[in-house]
Amino acid sequence: MTTVELKNILIHKIAGINDKSFLSAIKTIIETKEETTIYKTTSEQQKRIEEGQEQG
Repeated sequence: MTTVELKNILIHKIAGINDKSFLSAIKTIIETKEETTIYKTTSEQQKRIEEGQEQG
């Protein structure tokens, strides 16, 4: 199963849910995932970040 297929299945299943508290829990899970995105930086980018932090 591809990521797109899985997303479509989840969208379809979520659309059929009418339980507000359950939908709220799903929303919380999704928002948590969005907040924990990790960005990979190059050594040059990391150096510039550190320089900026020292100036701030």
